[in-house]
Amino acid sequence: MGPLGSIDRNQPIPAYYQLKEILRSAIASGRLKPEDKIPEESLLGSTYGVSRMTARRAIQELQKEGLVYRRRALGTFVARPKFERELGYLSSFTQDLRKQGFTVNTRILGARQEGANDIVAGKLDVAQGSPVYVLERVKVLNGVSMYLETAWLPAALCPGLIEIDLVDASLHEVLETSYGVKLASASIGIEACSAGNECVQHLGVKRGTPLLHFEQVTYLDSGQPVIYQDGFVRGNGYKYRVFRTRG
Repeated sequence: MGPLGSIDRNQPIPAYYQLKEILRSAIASGRLKPEDKIPEESLLGSTYGVSRMTARRAIQELQKEGLVYRRRALGTFVARPKFERELGYLSSFTQDLRKQGFTVNTRILGARQEGANDIVAGKLDVAQGSPVYVLERVKVLNGVSMYLETAWLPAALCPGLIEIDLVDASLHEVLETSYGVKLASASIGIEACSAGNECVQHLGVKRGTPLLHFEQVTYLDSGQPVIYQDGFVRGNGYKYRVFRTRG
């Protein structure tokens, strides 16, 4: 790879910072793509006329910002872009990602009706054994399996839902446009976890890979719970953002 820019010695800006910005610009423009290997520190040093320590600091700064990551004994690579979800606003995974310009596809693992077990009945405030729809899906972000989810909904709320083509559809949008269900609020719990067999199979990660596990219950204005979701998200590509005010 040839030089991506040049360092101006006449500028008061430190050389490590100029090199960091050169690499950042190459990542932003797509000249350095996700999973591309960053040149070794010694090569960066000779290419840009800086010391190996200066090149190392530039890479460390990029790593702090989440733009690159290290693989032991292999080197430094361009990180895949992370996506954000604003917890203060109720929207679906698909809606959030498409707003940020990502290509989101859905792989349906299963869609069926069954009787609510005690956990699902408690979450949806229905009698145990009541008919519920179960949707098992994987969300694929720019070709990477990112998000494994199971969702339960009262069958009486949306009759025939599992007969609808839900590939690449937002569940929130389907409920609102096809059934007139107006979602109002949600309660979500998030915790760190490591990948088990199901995530290894459907997300393509190694056992023990850091993930985020979440549970969400979504409600109508009346307070009636209508969706219970349990899912896992790759921890290295996901960021939550919360807007807080002083009470």
